[in-house]
Amino acid sequence: MDSIEEMFEVLISGLKDYVEEAGFSKAVLGLSGGIDSSVVASIAAKALGAKNVLGIAMPSKFSSKESTEDAKALAANLGIEFKEWPIEEAVELNRQAYLKVFEESLSGTADENPQARIRCNVLMTISNAQNRLVLATGNRTEFALGYCTLYGDLCGGIAVIADVNKTDVYRLANYINKTMNNPIPKSVVEKTPSAELSPGQVDPFDYEKVSLLVDLIFVEGKGKEELIKLGHSEELILDLMKRIKAAEFKRAQAPPAIKLKP
Repeated sequence: MDSIEEMFEVLISGLKDYVEEAGFSKAVLGLSGGIDSSVVASIAAKALGAKNVLGIAMPSKFSSKESTEDAKALAANLGIEFKEWPIEEAVELNRQAYLKVFEESLSGTADENPQARIRCNVLMTISNAQNRLVLATGNRTEFALGYCTLYGDLCGGIAVIADVNKTDVYRLANYINKTMNNPIPKSVVEKTPSAELSPGQVDPFDYEKVSLLVDLIFVEGKGKEELIKLGHSEELILDLMKRIKAAEFKRAQAPPAIKLKP
């Protein structure tokens, strides 16, 4: 089979088997309106049946209206259940509590990450209340580089595409649209990736360049000198190697993944 076709079928099979073996029949995941959650929702609808999948949009004040609309459109196209659970009130309570205890305001990552962790709390609440397995939506490039929030978007019972690099996520999205009657909105495929945790935020990587290089380091174990000979920037190589090493503690606490690579 074509590699993307094979990857898609393996992910469907792996998710279906794992969910059943874990004693579940239904799943829940956060729908951000981004490419990763859109691909995971599509895989879940195929693996478990659309009626057994629940997508939750959890906008904060930094979430664009377009992202929530894209999430809703995806759910409608797939035929999965969709709910919206705004988190800004809970996020603001967290900010105010920190200010009261420490007499200073949260900023930077400390203000961004609680949004992801509150979303995890929402998903786990639904999981416990409705006996649904939570699906994590991060990809291998993000997991390798630690571009994910511990106890936030790393939460879940299984990380469906954690062994799929970011470039292949887009290839999967295009394959899904080709074979499943275009469930993923065009705007999702074309938008600049962003976690939407702060104003104007976009992912700090050129994934076309970084995905391949991360795989050479993370999957194939190639060293700096070999990568330089292949034409890669020494500065970028060292930055990615540092990020990969520093993120080991996150990967050690991540959900199990459907394994596709050695």
